[in-house]
Amino acid sequence: MTHVTAVETFRQTVNAHAVPPVQRLFVQDTAGPPPYPNVGLTTGVGPQFTFQNGIGILFAALFTSFPNLAFSYVNAVRPVDGNTIAVEALLTTGPHVAKWSPQGAPVSPPLSLIEPEGHGSTNLPVCAVFLFDGHSDLIKNLGLYFDRWALAMALWDRAHPPHLT
Repeated sequence: MTHVTAVETFRQTVNAHAVPPVQRLFVQDTAGPPPYPNVGLTTGVGPQFTFQNGIGILFAALFTSFPNLAFSYVNAVRPVDGNTIAVEALLTTGPHVAKWSPQGAPVSPPLSLIEPEGHGSTNLPVCAVFLFDGHSDLIKNLGLYFDRWALAMALWDRAHPPHLT
């Protein structure tokens, strides 16, 4: 398998909403520094999910909050360098049906402030940056860079978002 094929396998596995198969796409836990595997949402101030257990918590929470979540690539997937692939992606959330609150993760406003009402869906642009292990096609680090506020505003009632009251 190539890194490009591994990125496509990630997309298919996430869209199947199967947590253990998603976890198997990542390297085994390594204390570091830095610790691997890791998935970061947005920038360094967004929530970070480290080790196999943390990655399982992240994807279980995503699939619970957004049971119709779909991940797609806008452009062709091409390596940036030997072990890195950055790709423009689109996250289609579908209805928001459960509060975003991954077990053991810190509160992450504005997403954690949204009360699910079974409605609201958005197509959110995401830059997905995959860093692979140098000896395999397993993912060491995944950065999903997106605008958390744009997502929150798409899911909230735009006229009366709770963060303003």
